[in-house]
Amino acid sequence: TTFTAEYAGTGKIYVELISNPSINDSTGTITVTGIPNIEVVNSIEVVLISGSTLQQNLEVKNTGTNILHVNDTYTNVKWLTFSPLSYSIEPNEIFNDGLFFNAGGLVPGDYNATLSIYSNDPDENPFQINVLMHVVVGPLDHIVVTPKDREITAGESIAYVVTAYDKGE
Repeated sequence: TTFTAEYAGTGKIYVELISNPSINDSTGTITVTGIPNIEVVNSIEVVLISGSTLQQNLEVKNTGTNILHVNDTYTNVKWLTFSPLSYSIEPNEIFNDGLFFNAGGLVPGDYNATLSIYSNDPDENPFQINVLMHVVVGPLDHIVVTPKDREITAGESIAYVVTAYDKGE
């Protein structure tokens, strides 16, 4: 006998055996448990000024019929962290996981990572999210030209060094 459950819960079943009259009919109980289902964006892309930080929420939704337990969240880069690492989400509920991006000490350029969310979702474990962080040069508020003062004669050339930086004030 094949039984297909459409909803979670407990119910009574009645089995009638018609192929062997010597076996009595039977009544029993079957319990069907729901299945959690994680739903999250597949990719994240942010732009940060070199040396800055950003906090962003990651919306994690449980579209299943049982509690989703997130056991761990992992990435192999130091510039991306998250909090909390583990939590539970009721069916049809949403949880906002905090993502923290840190471009401190990073030169301008593109940085890639994979964020893995481990849970009890039976067919998406781990759920992986591609993360791209663009680090750009920020506004500069201080320019130094050296040498500052120098006399030159007509036809003579001079090289100047221009240094631009953010004083951090």
